[in-house]
Amino acid sequence: MSSRSLQLDGLPVATPLLVPSVSSKGFEVDVNGVSENDTLVTAVLPAVPTAVLVSAYDLHTDAIPELSSALLTAAPETQLPATAVLFVDSGGYELQAAFEPTFPPSPGWRRRPYISLDHLQVLSALPERPGRVATSFDPPERQELDYDDQGQQQREHLASVNAAKDLLLKPYRGFIHDFAHTATLGPFDGFDLVGVTEVELGDTLMDRLTNLARLRALLDRTAPHLPIHLFGSLDPLLSPLYFHFGAEVFDGLSWLRYSYRDGLSVHAAQAALLDDQFDADPQQLAVRRLLSNFEYLTQLTATMQNMEDDPVSAFQPFRAADAMIYLAQQVHQRLEGRS
Repeated sequence: MSSRSLQLDGLPVATPLLVPSVSSKGFEVDVNGVSENDTLVTAVLPAVPTAVLVSAYDLHTDAIPELSSALLTAAPETQLPATAVLFVDSGGYELQAAFEPTFPPSPGWRRRPYISLDHLQVLSALPERPGRVATSFDPPERQELDYDDQGQQQREHLASVNAAKDLLLKPYRGFIHDFAHTATLGPFDGFDLVGVTEVELGDTLMDRLTNLARLRALLDRTAPHLPIHLFGSLDPLLSPLYFHFGAEVFDGLSWLRYSYRDGLSVHAAQAALLDDQFDADPQQLAVRRLLSNFEYLTQLTATMQNMEDDPVSAFQPFRAADAMIYLAQQVHQRLEGRS
Protein backbone atom coordinates (compact mmCIF):
# COMPACT_ATOMS: atom_id res chain seq x y z
CA MET A 1 0.00 0.00 0.00
CA SER A 2 1.27 3.48 -0.83
CA SER A 3 0.68 6.73 1.01
CA ARG A 4 -2.08 8.91 -0.40
CA SER A 5 -3.96 12.11 0.42
CA LEU A 6 -7.50 12.12 1.82
CA GLN A 7 -10.09 14.73 2.68
CA LEU A 8 -11.92 14.02 5.95
CA ASP A 9 -14.68 16.51 6.61
CA GLY A 10 -12.78 19.23 4.79
CA LEU A 11 -9.45 18.51 6.47
CA PRO A 12 -6.60 17.20 4.26
CA VAL A 13 -4.66 14.27 5.71
CA ALA A 14 -2.11 11.81 4.40
CA THR A 15 -2.04 8.09 5.01
CA PRO A 16 -1.03 6.16 6.94
CA LEU A 17 -2.95 7.94 9.68
CA LEU A 18 -1.95 6.71 13.16
CA VAL A 19 -4.66 7.64 15.66
CA PRO A 20 -4.19 7.53 19.45
CA SER A 21 -7.43 6.34 21.07
CA VAL A 22 -8.94 7.24 24.43
CA SER A 23 -11.26 5.05 26.49
CA SER A 24 -12.38 4.66 30.08
CA LYS A 25 -12.54 0.88 29.70
CA GLY A 26 -9.62 -1.09 31.06
CA PHE A 27 -8.40 1.77 33.24
CA GLU A 28 -9.02 2.48 36.90
CA VAL A 29 -11.92 4.73 37.92
CA ASP A 30 -12.62 6.54 41.16
CA VAL A 31 -15.71 6.25 43.37
CA ASN A 32 -17.56 8.66 41.07
CA GLY A 33 -16.82 6.56 38.00
CA VAL A 34 -14.24 9.02 36.63
CA SER A 35 -11.40 7.43 34.65
CA GLU A 36 -7.77 7.78 35.66
CA ASN A 37 -7.20 9.13 32.14
CA ASP A 38 -9.23 12.25 32.87
CA THR A 39 -6.53 14.82 33.64
CA LEU A 40 -3.77 12.85 31.93
CA VAL A 41 -5.29 12.88 28.44
CA THR A 42 -6.39 16.50 28.55
CA ALA A 43 -2.85 17.52 29.55
CA VAL A 44 -1.53 16.21 26.24
CA LEU A 45 -4.55 16.87 24.00
CA PRO A 46 -3.13 20.12 22.54
CA ALA A 47 -0.05 18.16 21.40
CA VAL A 48 -1.97 15.52 19.42
CA PRO A 49 0.02 15.26 16.15
CA THR A 50 -2.58 14.38 13.50
CA ALA A 51 -5.67 12.73 14.98
CA VAL A 52 -7.34 11.33 18.08
CA LEU A 53 -10.19 8.87 18.60
CA VAL A 54 -12.60 9.25 21.49
CA SER A 55 -15.67 7.25 22.45
CA ALA A 56 -19.17 8.68 22.20
CA TYR A 57 -19.95 6.40 25.15
CA ASP A 58 -17.38 8.18 27.32
CA LEU A 59 -18.58 11.59 26.19
CA HIS A 60 -22.21 10.68 26.93
CA THR A 61 -21.58 9.07 30.32
CA ASP A 62 -19.01 11.72 31.32
CA ALA A 63 -16.57 8.97 32.29
CA ILE A 64 -13.73 11.32 31.27
CA PRO A 65 -15.27 14.70 32.18
CA GLU A 66 -12.22 16.86 31.41
CA LEU A 67 -12.07 15.35 27.94
CA SER A 68 -15.80 15.89 27.45
CA SER A 69 -15.41 19.52 28.47
CA ALA A 70 -12.44 20.04 26.19
CA LEU A 71 -14.09 18.53 23.12
CA LEU A 72 -17.72 19.55 23.56
CA THR A 73 -17.15 23.10 24.81
CA ALA A 74 -13.92 23.68 22.90
CA ALA A 75 -12.13 25.11 25.93
CA PRO A 76 -9.17 27.08 24.49
CA GLU A 77 -6.62 25.84 27.03
CA THR A 78 -7.22 22.18 26.16
CA GLN A 79 -8.31 22.52 22.58
CA LEU A 80 -7.49 19.88 20.03
CA PRO A 81 -5.22 21.29 17.32
CA ALA A 82 -7.20 22.63 14.37
CA THR A 83 -5.16 20.41 12.04
CA ALA A 84 -6.00 17.19 13.92
CA VAL A 85 -8.79 14.84 12.88
CA LEU A 86 -11.34 14.02 15.59
CA PHE A 87 -12.71 10.47 15.32
CA VAL A 88 -15.77 9.80 17.47
CA ASP A 89 -16.19 6.07 17.95
CA SER A 90 -19.68 4.77 18.69
CA GLY A 91 -18.83 3.13 22.01
CA GLY A 92 -19.00 -0.48 20.87
CA TYR A 93 -15.76 -1.34 22.68
CA GLU A 94 -17.08 0.04 25.97
CA LEU A 95 -20.40 -1.79 25.55
CA GLN A 96 -18.76 -5.20 25.12
CA ALA A 97 -18.70 -7.38 28.22
CA ALA A 98 -15.31 -8.84 27.40
CA PHE A 99 -11.98 -7.17 28.15
CA GLU A 100 -8.74 -7.62 26.28
CA PRO A 101 -6.97 -10.79 27.48
CA THR A 102 -3.96 -8.91 28.87
CA PHE A 103 -6.08 -6.23 30.57
CA PRO A 104 -8.58 -7.65 33.08
CA PRO A 105 -11.37 -5.41 34.41
CA SER A 106 -10.07 -2.54 36.50
CA PRO A 107 -11.59 -1.99 39.94
CA GLY A 108 -14.72 0.13 39.85
CA TRP A 109 -15.33 0.04 36.10
CA ARG A 110 -18.88 -0.86 35.08
CA ARG A 111 -20.90 -0.44 31.94
CA ARG A 112 -23.49 2.33 32.04
CA PRO A 113 -26.74 2.67 30.08
CA TYR A 114 -26.13 3.75 26.50
CA ILE A 115 -28.13 3.29 23.28
CA SER A 116 -27.88 4.32 19.63
CA LEU A 117 -29.85 7.54 20.25
CA ASP A 118 -27.20 8.58 22.78
CA HIS A 119 -24.60 8.10 20.05
CA LEU A 120 -26.45 10.53 17.78
CA GLN A 121 -26.91 13.00 20.63
CA VAL A 122 -23.15 13.17 21.19
CA LEU A 123 -22.48 13.62 17.49
CA SER A 124 -24.98 16.47 17.27
CA ALA A 125 -23.28 18.23 20.20
CA LEU A 126 -19.83 18.34 18.59
CA PRO A 127 -18.66 21.92 17.94
CA GLU A 128 -18.32 22.98 14.33
CA ARG A 129 -14.80 22.30 13.11
CA PRO A 130 -13.18 20.60 10.11
CA GLY A 131 -11.98 17.06 10.47
CA ARG A 132 -14.80 15.38 12.40
CA VAL A 133 -15.34 11.67 11.68
CA ALA A 134 -18.36 9.78 13.02
CA THR A 135 -18.12 6.01 13.33
CA SER A 136 -21.21 3.90 12.68
CA PHE A 137 -23.02 2.45 15.70
CA ASP A 138 -21.64 -0.87 16.94
CA PRO A 139 -24.36 -2.55 19.04
CA PRO A 140 -23.37 -4.93 21.86
CA GLU A 141 -25.63 -7.69 20.54
CA ARG A 142 -24.64 -9.68 17.47
CA GLN A 143 -26.47 -8.85 14.23
CA GLU A 144 -26.96 -11.12 11.23
CA LEU A 145 -26.86 -8.49 8.49
CA ASP A 146 -24.73 -8.86 5.40
CA TYR A 147 -22.34 -6.07 4.54
CA ASP A 148 -24.65 -4.30 2.10
CA ASP A 149 -27.46 -4.27 4.67
CA GLN A 150 -25.07 -3.01 7.33
CA GLY A 151 -24.16 -0.14 5.03
CA GLN A 152 -27.82 0.72 4.45
CA GLN A 153 -28.69 0.52 8.15
CA GLN A 154 -25.79 2.75 9.21
CA ARG A 155 -26.37 5.19 6.36
CA GLU A 156 -29.88 5.73 7.75
CA HIS A 157 -28.58 5.97 11.33
CA LEU A 158 -26.02 8.66 10.44
CA ALA A 159 -28.20 10.50 7.92
CA SER A 160 -28.51 13.62 10.08
CA VAL A 161 -24.83 13.75 11.07
CA ASN A 162 -22.75 16.56 9.59
CA ALA A 163 -19.30 14.93 9.54
CA ALA A 164 -17.25 12.41 7.62
CA LYS A 165 -18.62 8.90 8.14
CA ASP A 166 -16.73 5.72 9.01
CA LEU A 167 -18.56 2.41 8.40
CA LEU A 168 -17.44 -0.31 10.81
CA LEU A 169 -18.21 -3.67 9.19
CA LYS A 170 -19.16 -6.50 11.54
CA PRO A 171 -18.86 -10.24 10.81
CA TYR A 172 -22.11 -12.10 10.25
CA ARG A 173 -20.65 -15.58 9.66
CA GLY A 174 -17.91 -16.21 12.20
CA PHE A 175 -14.88 -14.02 11.69
CA ILE A 176 -14.88 -11.40 9.01
CA HIS A 177 -12.83 -13.82 6.88
CA ASP A 178 -16.00 -14.56 4.90
CA PHE A 179 -14.60 -11.89 2.56
CA ALA A 180 -12.92 -14.91 0.99
CA HIS A 181 -16.38 -16.02 -0.19
CA THR A 182 -17.67 -12.58 -1.20
CA ALA A 183 -17.53 -11.75 -4.89
CA THR A 184 -18.31 -8.05 -4.61
CA LEU A 185 -19.34 -5.43 -2.09
CA GLY A 186 -22.20 -3.10 -2.87
CA PRO A 187 -21.54 0.62 -3.07
CA PHE A 188 -21.07 2.28 0.30
CA ASP A 189 -22.42 5.64 -0.78
CA GLY A 190 -22.12 8.35 1.81
CA PHE A 191 -19.19 6.83 3.70
CA ASP A 192 -15.65 8.17 3.75
CA LEU A 193 -13.94 5.15 5.34
CA VAL A 194 -14.65 1.46 5.81
CA GLY A 195 -13.48 -0.13 9.05
CA VAL A 196 -12.89 -3.53 10.61
CA THR A 197 -11.60 -4.48 14.04
CA GLU A 198 -8.27 -6.27 14.19
CA VAL A 199 -9.60 -9.11 16.35
CA GLU A 200 -12.49 -9.82 13.98
CA LEU A 201 -10.22 -10.32 10.98
CA GLY A 202 -9.18 -13.80 12.15
CA ASP A 203 -7.54 -15.94 14.81
CA THR A 204 -3.93 -15.57 13.71
CA LEU A 205 -1.82 -12.71 12.43
CA MET A 206 -1.47 -14.47 9.08
CA ASP A 207 -5.25 -14.87 8.82
CA ARG A 208 -5.78 -11.22 9.67
CA LEU A 209 -3.33 -9.97 7.07
CA THR A 210 -4.81 -12.29 4.44
CA ASN A 211 -8.39 -11.23 5.12
CA LEU A 212 -7.43 -7.57 5.20
CA ALA A 213 -5.86 -7.93 1.76
CA ARG A 214 -9.04 -9.62 0.50
CA LEU A 215 -11.14 -6.73 1.78
CA ARG A 216 -8.84 -4.23 0.05
CA ALA A 217 -9.14 -6.18 -3.20
CA LEU A 218 -12.95 -6.14 -2.95
CA LEU A 219 -13.02 -2.41 -2.28
CA ASP A 220 -10.62 -1.79 -5.17
CA ARG A 221 -13.25 -3.24 -7.50
CA THR A 222 -16.17 -1.14 -6.23
CA ALA A 223 -14.91 1.75 -4.07
CA PRO A 224 -11.15 2.22 -4.50
CA HIS A 225 -11.33 5.70 -2.97
CA LEU A 226 -12.39 4.33 0.43
CA PRO A 227 -9.53 3.79 2.91
CA ILE A 228 -9.66 0.93 5.40
CA HIS A 229 -9.68 1.87 9.08
CA LEU A 230 -8.26 -0.87 11.30
CA PHE A 231 -9.82 -0.47 14.74
CA GLY A 232 -7.89 -1.50 17.83
CA SER A 233 -4.44 -1.74 16.26
CA LEU A 234 -1.85 0.94 16.94
CA ASP A 235 1.32 -1.06 17.22
CA PRO A 236 4.79 0.00 16.05
CA LEU A 237 5.66 -3.56 15.03
CA LEU A 238 2.40 -4.64 13.35
CA SER A 239 1.09 -1.42 11.78
CA PRO A 240 3.61 -1.51 8.89
CA LEU A 241 2.43 -5.04 8.04
CA TYR A 242 -1.21 -4.02 8.09
CA PHE A 243 -0.41 -0.96 5.97
CA HIS A 244 1.37 -3.13 3.40
CA PHE A 245 -1.77 -5.27 3.06
CA GLY A 246 -4.28 -2.46 2.73
CA ALA A 247 -5.13 -0.66 5.97
CA GLU A 248 -4.52 3.10 6.00
CA VAL A 249 -5.99 4.35 9.28
CA PHE A 250 -5.01 2.76 12.60
CA ASP A 251 -6.21 3.45 16.13
CA GLY A 252 -5.57 1.88 19.49
CA LEU A 253 -4.96 2.36 23.21
CA SER A 254 -1.37 1.13 23.33
CA TRP A 255 -0.02 4.70 23.46
CA LEU A 256 -1.76 5.06 26.85
CA ARG A 257 -0.65 1.71 28.23
CA TYR A 258 2.90 1.39 26.94
CA SER A 259 5.97 3.31 25.93
CA TYR A 260 7.04 3.12 22.28
CA ARG A 261 10.73 2.56 21.67
CA ASP A 262 12.95 0.76 19.21
CA GLY A 263 9.99 -0.66 17.29
CA LEU A 264 8.31 -2.18 20.32
CA SER A 265 5.74 -1.34 23.00
CA VAL A 266 7.30 -1.71 26.45
CA HIS A 267 5.73 -1.49 29.88
CA ALA A 268 5.73 1.96 31.50
CA ALA A 269 7.83 0.72 34.41
CA GLN A 270 10.42 -0.67 31.98
CA ALA A 271 10.54 2.68 30.20
CA ALA A 272 11.07 4.48 33.51
CA LEU A 273 14.06 2.23 34.21
CA LEU A 274 15.53 2.68 30.73
CA ASP A 275 15.16 6.45 31.01
CA ASP A 276 16.64 6.61 34.51
CA GLN A 277 13.31 8.02 35.73
CA PHE A 278 12.46 5.33 38.29
CA ASP A 279 11.93 7.85 41.12
CA ALA A 280 10.09 10.54 39.13
CA ASP A 281 6.64 11.85 39.94
CA PRO A 282 4.22 9.29 38.38
CA GLN A 283 1.87 11.88 36.86
CA GLN A 284 4.68 13.92 35.29
CA LEU A 285 6.33 10.72 34.08
CA ALA A 286 3.07 9.60 32.45
CA VAL A 287 2.68 12.93 30.64
CA ARG A 288 6.25 12.76 29.35
CA ARG A 289 5.67 9.18 28.20
CA LEU A 290 2.55 10.14 26.22
CA LEU A 291 4.27 13.10 24.59
CA SER A 292 7.20 10.86 23.70
CA ASN A 293 4.76 8.38 22.18
CA PHE A 294 3.34 11.18 20.02
CA GLU A 295 6.83 11.87 18.71
CA TYR A 296 7.35 8.20 17.99
CA LEU A 297 4.07 7.97 16.06
CA THR A 298 5.11 10.98 13.97
CA GLN A 299 8.41 9.30 13.11
CA LEU A 300 6.70 5.97 12.41
CA THR A 301 4.24 7.69 10.08
CA ALA A 302 7.06 9.22 8.05
CA THR A 303 8.82 5.86 7.78
CA MET A 304 5.64 4.08 6.69
CA GLN A 305 4.91 6.75 4.09
CA ASN A 306 8.17 5.82 2.38
CA MET A 307 7.54 2.08 2.34
CA GLU A 308 7.96 0.44 -1.06
CA ASP A 309 5.53 -2.14 -2.46
CA ASP A 310 8.07 -4.96 -2.56
CA PRO A 311 8.11 -6.72 0.85
CA VAL A 312 11.88 -7.12 0.92
CA SER A 313 12.39 -3.37 0.53
CA ALA A 314 9.26 -2.34 2.45
CA PHE A 315 10.24 -3.75 5.84
CA GLN A 316 13.99 -3.12 5.87
CA PRO A 317 13.68 0.02 8.07
CA PHE A 318 11.89 -1.86 10.87
CA ARG A 319 13.22 -3.72 13.88
CA ALA A 320 11.96 -7.20 12.95
CA ALA A 321 12.63 -6.84 9.23
CA ASP A 322 13.49 -10.50 8.55
CA ALA A 323 10.38 -11.82 10.32
CA MET A 324 8.15 -9.21 8.69
CA ILE A 325 9.51 -10.00 5.22
CA TYR A 326 9.03 -13.72 5.72
CA LEU A 327 5.44 -13.32 6.97
CA ALA A 328 4.53 -10.92 4.16
CA GLN A 329 5.88 -13.36 1.58
CA GLN A 330 3.84 -16.18 3.12
CA VAL A 331 0.67 -14.08 3.00
CA HIS A 332 1.29 -13.17 -0.63
CA GLN A 333 1.72 -16.86 -1.46
CA ARG A 334 -1.56 -17.68 0.28
CA LEU A 335 -3.36 -14.91 -1.64
CA GLU A 336 -1.94 -16.29 -4.88
CA GLY A 337 -3.08 -19.81 -3.99
CA ARG A 338 0.45 -21.18 -3.65
CA SER A 339 0.23 -22.35 -0.07
